[in-house]
Amino acid sequence: MGASASPGVDALPLSIHAGPVVADYAGGVGGQPRVRVQGDLYHPVVPPGAVYVGRQGFGLRRSPWANPFSLRKHDRAEALRLYRQWLVGQPALVDRARRELAGKQLACWCRVEDACHADVLADVIS
Repeated sequence: MGASASPGVDALPLSIHAGPVVADYAGGVGGQPRVRVQGDLYHPVVPPGAVYVGRQGFGLRRSPWANPFSLRKHDRAEALRLYRQWLVGQPALVDRARRELAGKQLACWCRVEDACHADVLADVIS
């Protein structure tokens, strides 16, 4: 093989050892990646060390930072715009996020290639 460059996300292995499958990208709180919840709706797996920031589901409690603006009622861009506006209007919640999420990976169900409220959350608290 020739000289190797840094692989793209598609070239990265989908799992490490026997742990959960984790897809990530550079970004997030304090330069930490956002990770996707793996498994299925009945058997969700939040990667170790990550903080789930989504809605309530089987085995997952609703996060205080869950997006109240559903993609069932809004397109993605509008839901994210409304979430940013809502979040910025809640300074106590933003301060709590700064304390509790500093240096943490944020986990959500969104595909990592899609814009996500976790990205907005990371941007607001950074």
